[in-house]
Amino acid sequence: MPEINHKKNDVVIKSKRFKIYFQQKYQIISLTNDVITGLMFVAGSLLNLFGAPAVYGSVIYLLASIFLTIRPILKILRKTWISKL
Repeated sequence: MPEINHKKNDVVIKSKRFKIYFQQKYQIISLTNDVITGLMFVAGSLLNLFGAPAVYGSVIYLLASIFLTIRPILKILRKTWISKL
């Protein structure tokens, strides 16, 4: 089982054979969100292009639009700090 360590805003995943180091975890989450959103729009376009029922394409477009809304929220969270006085 891989071991996951958190260092401030970085994430390190260690396994027996490799180690993956992610700097700025919110940036990785944001980029992953962009890739998923792009894939959803491509899937929706292909469904509409090849004659699948319109409901499937519409649902995928709706999900992709929600993912586009998540991106700015992630940026706001990344740049926001709360501290105790």
